[in-house]
Amino acid sequence: MTYEEIIEFHGHDCPGLAMGYRMAVAAMESLESIPCAFCGEGVMASRIRQRDAKPICIPCCERERTIDMHTPEGVEQPCP
Repeated sequence: MTYEEIIEFHGHDCPGLAMGYRMAVAAMESLESIPCAFCGEGVMASRIRQRDAKPICIPCCERERTIDMHTPEGVEQPCP
């Protein structure tokens, strides 16, 4: 939403609205998601593990802990 749309929803422009809008934008930017290399789901940076320089979400990392991303046979490779 744009700031103008927020003003229309809120009913008027005020310092509290401006501050809240800026804080919400900053929060959303800090929560940007990174796609998991296995499932493709967007995940917060704090919930990502790196494996073979690829971002893996924790559930995929736990579920796929015996799968090597380079070989179809699967080689034991613990989740970091």
